[in-house]
Amino acid sequence: MQDRVKDIALTVVFALIIGVIAIANVIVPDSEISEAERRKLASFPQLSLESAFTSDFYISVDEYAADQFVLRDSFRALKALTQLCAFQRLDNNDVYVQNGHLAKLEYPLNEHAVIQVANAINRVLSDYLDGMNVYYSIVPDKNYYLAAQSGRPSLDYDALARIARENISPDITYIDLFDSLDITCYFNTDSHWRIERLESVVGKLAAGMGFESDFRMEDYDLHSITGFRGVYYGQAALPFPGEELCYLVDDSTRNAIVTDLESGKQLPVYTLDEFDNVDPYDVYLSGASPLLSIKSGDSATQKRLIVFRDSFGSSLAPLLLGEYERIDLVDLRYVSADVIGEYLDFDGDADVLFLYSATLYNSSGILR
Repeated sequence: MQDRVKDIALTVVFALIIGVIAIANVIVPDSEISEAERRKLASFPQLSLESAFTSDFYISVDEYAADQFVLRDSFRALKALTQLCAFQRLDNNDVYVQNGHLAKLEYPLNEHAVIQVANAINRVLSDYLDGMNVYYSIVPDKNYYLAAQSGRPSLDYDALARIARENISPDITYIDLFDSLDITCYFNTDSHWRIERLESVVGKLAAGMGFESDFRMEDYDLHSITGFRGVYYGQAALPFPGEELCYLVDDSTRNAIVTDLESGKQLPVYTLDEFDNVDPYDVYLSGASPLLSIKSGDSATQKRLIVFRDSFGSSLAPLLLGEYERIDLVDLRYVSADVIGEYLDFDGDADVLFLYSATLYNSSGILR
């Protein structure tokens, strides 16, 4: 009799839990985006007599139910903590914790992808950059500073740099940034570098590209926004604290004019409203954009710089405005090399920098 009462009690409790969750899922409004995962969440599919008899409709319903489940982020965090703490997994969704940082495994080395990026750089050189001073740098990802001491696999970065040098034209000068950075130069929860830690990077570029830089962090007004959580925060689903996202202001950034070359729209150097959108790192130059041009209002020279970049260039470019009157930014992930001549003038004297992360070099087919 006592066992029967226990069974009934457990059944009632279980039914109540299921019922409360079901009711909550009906009452709680749907969310459009997941701030933690930095993506749009599925909405309920359009129901019609025709769609009700297709498998696609029910697949969409299943995706909707998974995305809009009440307390979804809490359950994701519980799963992650269980995997790492109870089951002693080394990572969750390929994201691991080391020395207070979240980092994503980048392994193995894709030699074919490195050669593809090298070929894309050589093509741009051949088509547009004749007679210009051309340079390239590789931005190491966080694993370069974390993976070895954690015992986790990582890229062979020496091999990556060697393959790039062997395949990129000798007319392009390599500037090694690996020794200009350390793990403190990166956000704890994101893949990107911190703008306030790039003094050594600017100095290394200045030495390699032949401009005399008097760049010093103390010459800037340092501003910050609290509560930054990067891309790895959502992927790891772990309860990491927020950080400060900094931006540096001086006369060159304050007076600069940023223009989207496709739309003609003018933008600020730092778009603070972007902090509350899907990717807070978009504060820098409004995030990903195929073609941007920045005209400095306080440059010491009349020189021009063209940067072929990924997202790391968004935070670096404002720090070079004191050295260049104009900086053009090209992101070949979003625009084909075939058409950039329609937007940019490649005649005349200019410095050119290909600034790509090791992650991009290791990603096949990412450049158009």
